[in-house]
Amino acid sequence: MNAPVDPELMQAANERPNESSDSEVIAAALPAPAGADDFGAWLVSRSGRLPEDFEPEF
Repeated sequence: MNAPVDPELMQAANERPNESSDSEVIAAALPAPAGADDFGAWLVSRSGRLPEDFEPEF
């Protein structure tokens, strides 16, 4: 697979301490969108789920 990438952006990413090659930079970047969490949707789905006698402890 080939994808156009801004050369300056790739160079800046390659200068990071843990990323030394284009492949490492791409491998480090892919999990973010691939593993996007659904916390917002989960939180909304929990609306109104506490029992009537729930007492928060502080």
